[in-house]
Amino acid sequence: MTVSLVTKGMLGGGDSDADGPVISNVSPTPGTELASRQTPITFTIEDVGVGLSFVLVTVRYATRPGTFVVHDGGEFRYPFDSGTAEREATADGYNYTLLPRGGWPDNIEELRVLAFDLVGNSEESEP
Repeated sequence: MTVSLVTKGMLGGGDSDADGPVISNVSPTPGTELASRQTPITFTIEDVGVGLSFVLVTVRYATRPGTFVVHDGGEFRYPFDSGTAEREATADGYNYTLLPRGGWPDNIEELRVLAFDLVGNSEESEP
């Protein structure tokens, strides 16, 4: 299973803040194999300008149709709701640690993060 989480350019715009949210500290490094099914995926999402408004985290599996919500901006969704996933506030955003109940299936295809700041700038990860 390979981690796919790469940042894409700013999509929105705001008059008072030209910079959008930034995704950083991604581990394991995007494009690398997870060491095991129990390896958490971690990353930081921040906006040092005006602050974050909303963050959505989703996952897609190769053998399951659709996209599954990991964190809906307010809480973790099943199977990430068992205490194996965390969102910790930082001065300018959040640190995420993601691990579903029972570990990652072997067929994870994409982990995607969409974040908006308070003036409408956004950042989206892509596979």
